[in-house]
Parts: sequence; C-alpha cells; structure tokens
Amino acid sequence: MGAVADVVGDLEWSVGQVGREARIGHILPLAETLERERPDLSGHRYCVIALGDMTYQDTYCGGGKKVDKVLELCGARKVGDRLEVDASSQPLPDEEALGWIEGWKNLV
Repeated sequence: MGAVADVVGDLEWSVGQVGREARIGHILPLAETLERERPDLSGHRYCVIALGDMTYQDTYCGGGKKVDKVLELCGARKVGDRLEVDASSQPLPDEEALGWIEGWKNLV
C-alpha cells in the first residue's frame, strides 16, 4: 500500500466531486476499495487538502472528508488537520494550500 501515500498526496485534484463524475479517474474508487477491504494502514501517515464549493453545503469537500474518514478507519495516522478550501470564495486555492503546507511540513 505504499502507493496510498503518493495518491493521497495528490488528493486535491479530485476532492470536490462526490457524484457520478468523481468515480471516473478520481480518488473515490480508491477510497471505496479501502473502505471495503480495510487494509492495515497503521504504518502510514497522511494529510488531506479538500477543495469544495460552499454553495453546495451538502457535499462541501465531500471527497476529502470521505478519504479522510476511510484512511482513519484503516488505521493510518493523520498529520495535522484537514484543510478545506472553499473555491467559491478563494479564487486561488493553491495559495491557501501552500500556506497550509508550510505549517504541515513542521509536523512531519
């Protein structure tokens, strides 16, 4: 499961979509497999940057929240808090993420 850390590191590109569109080529198929198979990921650490649109409150950052929950369920250890970036109010989400990453680097 070494690839899990690599995939989760690139999470931000797929986090905001939870519906049917998110299933093709995004992170949710991995999350569903992990949830179903529940491998022991206790030797892994992870972080989540979730991108969403607050105007869709019911699904805001839903992909990132799901992956976060599933990784925790499998025993992985979260490093720092999940960053949730609101694309409806943050025109440059990368800038917010970069600031968060600087603080996160101090935790690892």
